[in-house]
Amino acid sequence: MNYDSEYTPAVAIPLYQGAKDDVVMFQSILGTAIIQALLPSMRDDGMLVVPGISTQDFVSDPNIVPFGPIYPTYSAAGVDYA
Repeated sequence: MNYDSEYTPAVAIPLYQGAKDDVVMFQSILGTAIIQALLPSMRDDGMLVVPGISTQDFVSDPNIVPFGPIYPTYSAAGVDYA
């Protein structure tokens, strides 16, 4: 399935509600605001998500499966050690 949330939480919520019973998890949901809006429902539903975000805000959330490094890791990698 491929849905366009238009990067808008108000659009993403009904899309999630309509698709949640047909999937076991969601992948590549983009945008911190979208994840913040969907997370209460995802917790209630026991839904896992692999978001397309790099913020550290959700690192310890049991419903979030990280897909890669968080922003501080990118910053640390950019520091030149001499």
